[in-house]
Amino acid sequence: MNERDRFEALAEICEAVGVLQDLDSLLAKTLDLVVRHLGVERAIVFLWDPEKQELRPRAVRGIEETALADAREVSRTALERALSGGGVLHIPDSGELADPSRSVMELGIRSILAAPILLRGEPVGAVYADTRASVLSLASEDLSFAAAFANQIGVAVENANLYGRLKNETATARRAYATIEREIRDRFSVRHVIGQSQAFQKVLELVDRLKTGRTTVLLLGESGTGKELIARAIHFQSDRAAKPFVALNCAALPESLLESELFGIEEGVATGVKARAGRFEDADGGTLFLDEVGDMTPPVQAKVLRVLQERTLERVGGKKTIQVDVRVIAATSRDVEEMIREGEFREDLYYRLAVFPIRLPPLRERREDIPVLARRFAARFAAEHGKGTLALADSAVDALLVHDWPGNVRELENVIERAVLLARGPVLTRDLLAGALGGATAAPRDGPRVATAPGNEPFGEELLALAYEEARNRALDLFDGAYLERALAAAGGNVTQAALATGLRRQRIHEIAKRLCMDVSRFRESGEDAT
Repeated sequence: MNERDRFEALAEICEAVGVLQDLDSLLAKTLDLVVRHLGVERAIVFLWDPEKQELRPRAVRGIEETALADAREVSRTALERALSGGGVLHIPDSGELADPSRSVMELGIRSILAAPILLRGEPVGAVYADTRASVLSLASEDLSFAAAFANQIGVAVENANLYGRLKNETATARRAYATIEREIRDRFSVRHVIGQSQAFQKVLELVDRLKTGRTTVLLLGESGTGKELIARAIHFQSDRAAKPFVALNCAALPESLLESELFGIEEGVATGVKARAGRFEDADGGTLFLDEVGDMTPPVQAKVLRVLQERTLERVGGKKTIQVDVRVIAATSRDVEEMIREGEFREDLYYRLAVFPIRLPPLRERREDIPVLARRFAARFAAEHGKGTLALADSAVDALLVHDWPGNVRELENVIERAVLLARGPVLTRDLLAGALGGATAAPRDGPRVATAPGNEPFGEELLALAYEEARNRALDLFDGAYLERALAAAGGNVTQAALATGLRRQRIHEIAKRLCMDVSRFRESGEDAT
């Protein structure tokens, strides 16, 4: 075997080690090369079996199954000598041995070759080869070649072990991911969205129609009515459920940051800025939930409109056109139609977003859902805080039912959590809710709500029982609510007239209404212009 042949053989086995992931296929190829290049008749690869604590044949060439036991008997002594010596064992002619073994003589074996397979210096197996027809004389370069072959098998064994572990870990991770995905889908499925009232059932009926396609949805409703929960329900019951659900609150970021968050940014736009994808790209194939779209500035509105029309975008500072497949679910607690009349929101964007509008009713319009929601929240927070099982007293339910819930479901959730933390017994009583509910009471919806303390006193005992800052803030909210409701009612919902009558700026009226979750449109008389 010349130098060129040895080099080509080693190159071939190195390539096989890098390409073949199946250890048995690699060992078979290795033995083919050993037989071809070293001129042996038979060859076996033995690997250590940790369970049986012995070397066992893993690949065989030139030996029939019936003769394998004899071959193992012959190879055992040779392997022991090779492994103990730490190098290649070569017996050119067994006839010259002073004490050849009985099995060697009976099987007519003339030449023997054995090379240990080492893994980080530790033996994990061995290669055995022999001839019966002729004496096999190998040069020192051939023995080095045999050792190199054995070393490559060691590398292959390590790769196979790593690949096997990675394969098992990947399978475990996939099973865990599938389980988590099922749990997420189940958690946000429509059947877990709580609402037995007729008003909320109508919402769920509309949600059920959005299982396919990428129809743009606009969720309308006061703050705290559960718009993101409905958005997630739409996504996870749809044919996009396996793809990302990405949410972004448009009111939480200034214009410059909102633009880069939505559309991404290219490297070098500003010092230290690295290229990154935006939320539209992150949600490709899935759903992008844009909360409080009414707070987007006109320049950002124009760019969002283009994405909805063209299904393409360019990152900030970039020129490459990127195509995206995204279902957009937008949400707002503001009166978008009034914003359009005032020039604060693009009418063409509104019609693009409102392909399928869904209005979420405030909690005061679905009071029959309040006890169900309250008990669900009580069970959840009791479990989180180790409170066991907590019941809701009838008096507490009555208190919840008469409250006007300006903060809607989110306010109810907070009220129940506070009551759970204060509870010392197994029942949530009316007294535990009093501090959180304050003195506000509900009024019939055919007239403006009047916020008063018990006994129609503006500052009753329940307010005085609160901490100063909390009592002061609640008193201000009560005053602002009562004052603004009376002004808007007197103006028939016309914000401009209410501003002139009160001396408040129109923007200030909108700010107070938004803070108090007040729907300005409910004061408007039929057909009357609110401007």
